[in-house]
Amino acid sequence: MWIESDDYIGLDRRSGLKRFRLGERRKVTPDDREYSLAALTRQLRSAAMDLRDAKSRRRFKLRLNATMLLARTQGNAPAALELQRLDTTIGEAELGEPRSAAVIDRFLGNVAAMLEDPKPTAGR
Repeated sequence: MWIESDDYIGLDRRSGLKRFRLGERRKVTPDDREYSLAALTRQLRSAAMDLRDAKSRRRFKLRLNATMLLARTQGNAPAALELQRLDTTIGEAELGEPRSAAVIDRFLGNVAAMLEDPKPTAGR
């Protein structure tokens, strides 16, 4: 299960027995499901449109860090580097000054392009 709160964005790590609903036919538990880096990037792009207050900026930063971590764990170093550059750019902004959605969208557009067009392999 995906949890989104003010302090945490990610998989539900609470302990306890996780049961399926009666008649549930899924064979994959929420812990086994892999999240798509492209889907998280799209969610970041939509979240970037609403950075009005400190709470929404904090949530965006959490979401950005979760996406960066996923890119690293999936071995996508170029996407992780571009997300790190976005994180640095946001961090360099003055306190309380939200970065414009256009700047954030440019970085996330670069990540989306990297995910759509993987580098060709040698010999092709």
